[in-house]
Amino acid sequence: MTIRIRWSVLAALLLAGCGDGGGGGGDTDSLDPPPDAETRAGTVEDVYLASGVDGEQIAFTVIEPETFAEGAKYPLILHSHGYGGSRQGSRPTEGLLAALSAAGYGIISIDQRGHGESGGTIRILDPNLEGQDNLQIIDWAEDNLDWLAYRDGNLLLGATGGSYGGGFQHLIYAIDPEQRLDAIAPEITWNDLRYSLYSGEVFKSYWATLLSLGGGANQDAEVNAGLMQGITTNTLSQEQQALLYQNSLASYCELGTLTKIDALYWQSARDTLFNLNEAYANYRCVEAQGGDVRLLVKAPGHDSGGLEACGKLDKNRAILAWYQEKLRGVSGADDDIPEFCFHLGDDGEDGVVPNELPEATQVFQVPPTSITPSNNVFRKRIPLTTIGAGGAVMIGLPEISMMVTDAVAGAPQLGDPILFVGLGRRAPGENIDTLIMGNQVRPFRGYGMFEDELTGVSVRLDEGDEISLLLYPSFVARYVGSASTVGAPVTVEATVGLPLFEGDLPQAPAN
Repeated sequence: MTIRIRWSVLAALLLAGCGDGGGGGGDTDSLDPPPDAETRAGTVEDVYLASGVDGEQIAFTVIEPETFAEGAKYPLILHSHGYGGSRQGSRPTEGLLAALSAAGYGIISIDQRGHGESGGTIRILDPNLEGQDNLQIIDWAEDNLDWLAYRDGNLLLGATGGSYGGGFQHLIYAIDPEQRLDAIAPEITWNDLRYSLYSGEVFKSYWATLLSLGGGANQDAEVNAGLMQGITTNTLSQEQQALLYQNSLASYCELGTLTKIDALYWQSARDTLFNLNEAYANYRCVEAQGGDVRLLVKAPGHDSGGLEACGKLDKNRAILAWYQEKLRGVSGADDDIPEFCFHLGDDGEDGVVPNELPEATQVFQVPPTSITPSNNVFRKRIPLTTIGAGGAVMIGLPEISMMVTDAVAGAPQLGDPILFVGLGRRAPGENIDTLIMGNQVRPFRGYGMFEDELTGVSVRLDEGDEISLLLYPSFVARYVGSASTVGAPVTVEATVGLPLFEGDLPQAPAN
């Protein structure tokens, strides 16, 4: 057997302070071109490897910086696509990747297993398959690209991408034994796929169907079986839930095996697949490791449009500034990026900057209310509060303590009650409530006491707006076929905490 010791590992043993994955000081390769260095246009090269796991093809594209100086050293950015997508296979001409390339970053854009030109089946970023493929790509880069920059012997490495392209960043961060990622910038991604697709033990059939279509014939048989069971029976087996958990950052958070890293999160509070609650969970987990972690909220998500910004803070410029600071060492480059920012509305420049992570601050009581969970659409509305003079912003995660009992005292509990709970808004003079965050409801299944979060919110409220708790017996917009099949009436009694704040919070800065 041949034992190969990687240079980055050997250097980590010899140099002080390396391998913490958090960026920062230390001895860094000069990122300035050598004097009188010849320059040329950067090249773009497709690379195909045989996976060390099972021999399947791994496809990726190496994109040198737009202007390449011979003898210079450059930080590397890993990029990957959304679910059902494919890599950036040519020189980018617009957007974030073009800006990074122009600023002197090398890029490797990856086709994840089962996508694009990569072989195998889609396992939703399984650490034993997609995870090993991604580590093999980084190994290849260190062995074959002589222009890579290092700090204290550790590769200067960042990553970018949204959704599935955010999940792959978490995967590498969690499993790379050499801790080569210095900083990450995940967008609209998950914390726990069990929550994403089976929150409250109720199957999110709308998104499961779209994922099944997106993965197509390349989706793994076990993944397909789980999606089909969820769609047809509104249940997932323990084994199916274990696969989702294994492929989630949440599992590593609970294991306690994560290390320090700098992370810039962009999430959409309007995203009904990976919502604001998942971003909070990611922030809390990664921030606890001691790195520089920031959470910014924008409008666009998996099923919502709008500006790629938080107020006047542009997303792409912020990510570029993030890496200028974390990888290139440009002091103060990321000073305009607040620790927290919440965009309000779909468009415009209304984004507020709280001085701490917003939590539920005001508590309201819900008196006993009867409802019959079933496949009907007749919701119950319970007023909570009316917004006073000056308006307000509601940003963060509402909380609920809710008791669900049989409507007839002493009667046996019947059926399988499922409720979909959201927050409504009714403007002065109107007689119709709209969900504060469109199509955002939290399902609850069964009898007894529930203490949990409702889906996150990020909205500006006007004086006179009435806020209510909305109880739905079914919610076909995102949970078609996932309602109760037996319409036994239940009584609901609850306490609701709302993250309500004064309307004059500071506005997000321009960058």
